[in-house]
Amino acid sequence: MGNIFSSLIGNDIIKNNIGKDIRAGHNSHAYIIVGDKGSGKHTIAELIASAVSCEHRFDSSYPLPCGECLNCRKIKKDIFTDIVRISQGDKASIGVDAIRTIREGLYVTPNDSDVRTYIIEGADKLTPQAQNALLLTLEEPPSFALFLLLCEDQTKLLETIRSRAQIIRCEVFSSAEVARFLKRMPGGEELSRKNPAKFAAAVSLSGGSLGKAEQLLRGSEEGSTLLKSRETAAKLISLLSGSKSSPLLKMLPSLPKSAEDVKSILYLIDNGIRDLCSLKRSDECDMFLVFFTSIEEALECASDMPYRKLLHIHDCICTALRRLDGNVPVKTVYTDMVFSCLKHKRLV
Repeated sequence: MGNIFSSLIGNDIIKNNIGKDIRAGHNSHAYIIVGDKGSGKHTIAELIASAVSCEHRFDSSYPLPCGECLNCRKIKKDIFTDIVRISQGDKASIGVDAIRTIREGLYVTPNDSDVRTYIIEGADKLTPQAQNALLLTLEEPPSFALFLLLCEDQTKLLETIRSRAQIIRCEVFSSAEVARFLKRMPGGEELSRKNPAKFAAAVSLSGGSLGKAEQLLRGSEEGSTLLKSRETAAKLISLLSGSKSSPLLKMLPSLPKSAEDVKSILYLIDNGIRDLCSLKRSDECDMFLVFFTSIEEALECASDMPYRKLLHIHDCICTALRRLDGNVPVKTVYTDMVFSCLKHKRLV
């Protein structure tokens, strides 16, 4: 296993199963690679695409992929014609025309390799018509075709497509593993000492995704947005511990305007509430926290919030999320949620 996908962190199941199948020439004709943003879907897809075209893939004395043969070098330079990439680009979905284009050249033999690999990024964005067209392709593909379908939500794919592909789930890493990974990054160890709060937030907000943790720590636009959402969520949790509506309502203008962005903040708040509930019901001083960056921070917040109040806030958040899914205006949902959360005094 040591020389199969050696650049891939963790994911030993993929190395043991998929990597060894490729080495033996028994790989599937289609894989669905499932994971959140930053979970490593693209890395795994590129490694599989490189491995099936590597000239030394059947020779165990070479790494897989070897990185040295002509095919591997072409793939690194992105001039390899036997890897075809399909994505939604700036569109909301992937239409049937993209799949028709694949079908038109499907039976043309590869140029440099024994395999032509089709990487479909955001496969869960395929329209129903595109999925049905893809299904026809997956039912009777040529022996030299390999399909890699990358998605965040596999349930959005037709069951008939899922039944014709092997599903690969990207590994979710523990907070300790994420922290070790970040400290190995250039400047990561130093940042963990100089700004421990930001470092801890990157670990906790990553959701076990190394790529997302790196974005958070490096200050990418997406990472900065998530950190800002966490700051907003932390402030709202603190205000919910009180009994006045005015500070909460004053935050309304500063909230994002889109329902999806507000939902992200509500999910973060709910993670914080779950942490506090766990603290109320546990004597462990080193328990795993999802939202809070330290036990001390969580304990300080939990001291002002009775357990029953926490449960009530959780229920209010769930109601708000359902209403946002039902296209109720953000302002209405937020205002109603604030007043509902503050009604806890009538319950305790």
